[in-house]
Amino acid sequence: IHQPVMLDEVVEYLAPQPGKVYLDGTFGEGGYTKRILDEADCKVVAIDQDPCAIDKAHMLAQVYPDRLEVKWHEFGKLDALSRTFDGIVLDIGLSS
Repeated sequence: IHQPVMLDEVVEYLAPQPGKVYLDGTFGEGGYTKRILDEADCKVVAIDQDPCAIDKAHMLAQVYPDRLEVKWHEFGKLDALSRTFDGIVLDIGLSS
């Protein structure tokens, strides 16, 4: 299972707040999304273009009803989402 390398630092900087909406633009295994949702009573829009990641996101959405919105989407086309967010997380790197 992938563990985000800078999870603590990113979430500390993001500082999730109740009622806010955050974007996880590279859902993957869901590490950032889960931590953000655990930190505050907020919402996350999770996107990924990998069907396996989308399946995992839908499973996680069952744990956080009405707080996790899942979309198949490319992070390079965020403007097509036509909405604003209170914070954005992108875990861009190389898979090993």
